[in-house]
Amino acid sequence: MQTHYSKHFEKSWRRRNNNHIRLIALRKISLFFFKKSCDTKPQNSQAGSWRRRSF
Repeated sequence: MQTHYSKHFEKSWRRRNNNHIRLIALRKISLFFFKKSCDTKPQNSQAGSWRRRSF
């Protein structure tokens, strides 16, 4: 059942999803930098490197 409406809905949903992903990425980046500036203890360096690699 591939109608014109479903195709249009899929396109709009993808656009909305991309915006959502971008928002999440921005929040992750800001959170990462905020944590980095807060984490001055040496034991957090390993977690920081893991976070950087995962991102």
